[in-house]
Amino acid sequence: MSRPIRITADLLAEKGACSDQVAAFRKLFPRGTPVTLASARRCAKAGLSIDWFARRFLSSTAYADYEAKFAPIDAEWAAKRAQIDAEWAAKRAPIYAEWAAKRAPIDAERAAKRAPIDAEWEAKLAQIDAEWEAKRAPIDAERAAKRAQIDAEWAAKRAQIDAEWEAKLAQILVKAWDKGRGANLFAAKGAR
Repeated sequence: MSRPIRITADLLAEKGACSDQVAAFRKLFPRGTPVTLASARRCAKAGLSIDWFARRFLSSTAYADYEAKFAPIDAEWAAKRAQIDAEWAAKRAPIYAEWAAKRAPIDAERAAKRAPIDAEWEAKLAQIDAEWEAKRAPIDAERAAKRAQIDAEWAAKRAQIDAEWEAKLAQILVKAWDKGRGANLFAAKGAR
């Protein structure tokens, strides 16, 4: 029985991985690692692309099998992300409406004050704009704080869905790899 193939950062670079992915892999596995479910999960958790690896390293037969199993997981992932995105948009909509409603009279007041200004226009305009900015600042800050909270919830939910997706991809990848379908890419190069 042959030794398992070790995936190294240098090998990823040879296959065209971007430098940030190579650096992240090297940090996780300084001496490389065989393809196992544990190593694939560590890569997925670190944000490394399981799908990129599958496209570059699996044989065409193994990749076709991977894609067939990947499709329903990808559809489930997309549906979950769409739901989270819809919730996020629904939570942000009333914040925007409230913000716009609070700004409307301030903006109208500004427009009314600017209309009659004649020769002293620039001096008066500067004073009005300063008042306007001062009135808007707390409203804008309130909106930003509300958006930040919703955005953080959204990002956390999406991160969880993404992690589940990557973990499922890792399982499919390792099953395909373990069937020996990925190893044939290294036969010609004599990879270790």
